[in-house]
Amino acid sequence: MAFGPVVQQRSRGGGLIAIGVLMLVQLASELGVLAYDVAQKGPGYLLTAVGLSYAEYVDAPVGFFGYDTGYCVALTALAIGAFTGGRWVRPAAVVLTSVTGFASLTQVLNQVVFEASRRTFAEPVSHLWLNMTLLLTVGIAIAVAAVVGATRPAAPAAPAPVAFHPYVPAQRQAHPPIPPTPPGPPSAPPAPPNA
Repeated sequence: MAFGPVVQQRSRGGGLIAIGVLMLVQLASELGVLAYDVAQKGPGYLLTAVGLSYAEYVDAPVGFFGYDTGYCVALTALAIGAFTGGRWVRPAAVVLTSVTGFASLTQVLNQVVFEASRRTFAEPVSHLWLNMTLLLTVGIAIAVAAVVGATRPAAPAAPAPVAFHPYVPAQRQAHPPIPPTPPGPPSAPPAPPNA
């Protein structure tokens, strides 16, 4: 039997599981865009996808390029960190999704504002599906910010008290000891029974 400080396990609270699931949904969306681009141009598009060449080009409002490859790596790291209880995931997820969410929102607004791109926003249907990935990115950015804001971790709890054990050195007492009463005058001896 060992006696020592109580070790607390890592907490998975604070919305980390929800953040991990959102990162996986975003990753699936990104990989869907990559699958569309590869289906249109063939395996040669993978060089464009990792940012080594821009010889292949898909005529679509959304594409998968070198930035998206880095983004997928970051999403994977965030998902793993979220499911293992990493404390760094919450701020990193907010920063990453807010930057990409803002970029996606401006891309959608640019398509809606200009008449030439407005006509091709939903035609053909593949363009509509690709544009929905932009709206999904904006929605995930809002959801991550909401989850992080609603599940802020509480202040760290005080360590649990150690139970008293006779072999543990003396512990601090909650109250100071009562001082002994000062000695008074000597008391008279008891009277003899027949006095």
